[in-house]
Amino acid sequence: MPRVSLIVPVFNTAPFLRECLESVLAQTFPDWELVCVDDGSTDDSPRILAEYSARDERIVVLRQSNSGQGAARNAGLGKARGEYVLFLDSDDLLDSGALSDLVKICDADRLDHLIFGARCFSSTPEADAERMAALDRMYAPPADLEGRVVSGRELFKALALSDRLCVSPCLRMMRRSSLADPCCRFPEGIVLEDNVFTPFVVLSAERASVAGIVCYRRRLHPASTTANPDWRVRRAADGLAAYVKFLRLALGRHDGVDVRMALGRFGGCFLEACLAQYASLDTKGISSAEKRLAGMFDEGERGFFELAVRPAVVAYMRDLASRVGGRRVGILRRLARKIRKVFGA
Repeated sequence: MPRVSLIVPVFNTAPFLRECLESVLAQTFPDWELVCVDDGSTDDSPRILAEYSARDERIVVLRQSNSGQGAARNAGLGKARGEYVLFLDSDDLLDSGALSDLVKICDADRLDHLIFGARCFSSTPEADAERMAALDRMYAPPADLEGRVVSGRELFKALALSDRLCVSPCLRMMRRSSLADPCCRFPEGIVLEDNVFTPFVVLSAERASVAGIVCYRRRLHPASTTANPDWRVRRAADGLAAYVKFLRLALGRHDGVDVRMALGRFGGCFLEACLAQYASLDTKGISSAEKRLAGMFDEGERGFFELAVRPAVVAYMRDLASRVGGRRVGILRRLARKIRKVFGA
């Protein structure tokens, strides 16, 4: 059994894929397997994966029809055999000593969950330096929590109550046995699925910590990619769908008041971001988002959406229509406070 399973979902990233795979092959820690999940790529990615799997028997390739990043990551988790699991996006890189450093800490402190940091880079000249710096700050490991071994509940509270929970699944090494709970899987068919996965994998850990290591390199793409109108509609609809899935899981737990407060804080911040995204759409975009939302829920989730989320959306849009833009933040915060009351926070 390998010590570490790296899981890489792949969808049409041929221009960056070789560099990603080479960063894994360059690891100074050799006891790993690389599970690449080709999510129905139509570019040269399948050929590149086949080439690398033929070169190194530690590289395993799974193929599926296009089902989204959440489904690809779940498929990789199902195939993984390692003691520890680490996610890597197919356009990103790992520093050569990353696995060695992270496994050493996890072994020494018998950790189930270790958070580490990332820094951004760009291969395009139009990179926004200010945006890159802001993301570097967001991806930095919280210095005041470095080296402390606590329960996952304690770590989640410390991060969520201070609005510092970075939801990227790529910035954590996890003991595979700690991910047995069904909550520790990604919702499939939506984007922003990290917001549903990450809180519960942190909470599931018996022993967790933060390492002052910045060993993940996140590729920054031009902002114009996310300005696409269809992408904005999808983010708006999927954000609300992801919030409903988070809410349903959170309310199904039997945590103490302190954890419920932290879940409420995280949920409130997530809802604020979802509402702002939704409200940024024009009339046509909102209509498209509603159509997308209509087919995204099972019966139970539909009830959560209609009872707990749609009233917040309607109230926000109604208030926003009658107020100047400068008061938007106040409206969002009032709505976030209301939703936190659901958790008794």
